[in-house]
Amino acid sequence: MAPVLLLSAATLGSRPGEETQAPDGGGTDPALSVSVRDFGAKGDGDTDDTKAIEAAQRAVLRSRRDDGQVTREIVFPAGTYRVTRQDALLGSPSNGSADQVRGLTLRGIGKRGSEIFFDTDAGASKSAFDNNLMTAANRLRALRVTGLSFRSQNPNQNWIYCWSRDEGGAALRQPSRGVGGNQDFVLEDVEWRGTWNRVIGLDGDGESNLNSEWAFYNCHVSNSGEFTDAFLHSGMSPQYTQQDQFLNFWFYACKFEYAAGTLLKLRKGGFVNIFGGSWIAGVESSKPATLLSMPPESHVDSVQNLSVVGTRFELRHPGVTLMNCGWSGASAHITFQNVSDASQSFRDWAAEATPVVLRPRDGAVPTVKFLNCELMGHHRVEGAAAQKGRIVYDGCNMANHPQGGVGPGRFLRYDGAAPSYRFVDCYGVPDTSG
Repeated sequence: MAPVLLLSAATLGSRPGEETQAPDGGGTDPALSVSVRDFGAKGDGDTDDTKAIEAAQRAVLRSRRDDGQVTREIVFPAGTYRVTRQDALLGSPSNGSADQVRGLTLRGIGKRGSEIFFDTDAGASKSAFDNNLMTAANRLRALRVTGLSFRSQNPNQNWIYCWSRDEGGAALRQPSRGVGGNQDFVLEDVEWRGTWNRVIGLDGDGESNLNSEWAFYNCHVSNSGEFTDAFLHSGMSPQYTQQDQFLNFWFYACKFEYAAGTLLKLRKGGFVNIFGGSWIAGVESSKPATLLSMPPESHVDSVQNLSVVGTRFELRHPGVTLMNCGWSGASAHITFQNVSDASQSFRDWAAEATPVVLRPRDGAVPTVKFLNCELMGHHRVEGAAAQKGRIVYDGCNMANHPQGGVGPGRFLRYDGAAPSYRFVDCYGVPDTSG
């Protein structure tokens, strides 16, 4: 037999003069990356790594060009990094300048491999600028976060708060923050664990703009996830119509499996696209939960659009709602295609569960379509005006009310006037409309 040769990793993995990356993610190219370990971070879950992480952040921000574009990324090798101060990953200056940061990248080795534990004793605050791991006031463009978990055990903490104001002027609500916007966010292989007030907050005043273009790829909320406010709250000051400019959200193959609270709270509209994934609410909890909340606020045209394709929902108890929608009018469009929320339809409470509630503002139901869907419980419309909007069920199966129908005890129920509706090619349901 030929002799077996045991070769070292260095022999197999490098050439003369090449740097070999360490197993924990160290050995980064200092011209491209800054490792928090290089500034003394331990990543053992107990040591306070705040100062080391802030030092790495400052080093990356010093790499900015004149246009604000950073030229190095922050790397978190394998470990759990404990942070005990707000704005440790990014804060906003109070010197009257927006101080643009473009292309900031936070990189770990993967969910649960690299974790940041946000661990403060912060109490509740009336100011949304408090208690954030990151604060972006008019300054953050093209944020990239990949391969990281974030954990909180404090229901007063937030992951990021984005404030925007597009124009200057003497009446600045936040004069120390300058003007500008936040735009283009990509979050890939990112997880949020534990208890939060909110993860993402989007806000601004009457001159606000942007806070837009959020792409989520293979992101995860863990079973322990619980939100006092919401996972994502867009339009935190809905009195400003301008906040309708906070739009364009894309979710791809995300796994949101959480305990309680609201996942998406879209108070000022949004152009939202959800593709695939598993969205489960009420995991290991009997507390109320709502996956999609769209309160009945006023809106400008073209910002009320929700498209959900190929997503599987699980509503674990009767206090869980798939969608509570107050969008209204001819410019509002909602489509669920090849979707199922019926995994719990065998439960004894399922027939009287209400996964979908439509609360049209001024009676105007949006155009709502369920195409080739498996649907649990019944749907309810509150306060519709006759002949405004249309609710369509096409090729659907009503798991608990197989004959469909409209009215008390049927699949589509209403308070006030009957909504405009249509059932077509549904299983066991005659083609009907009204």
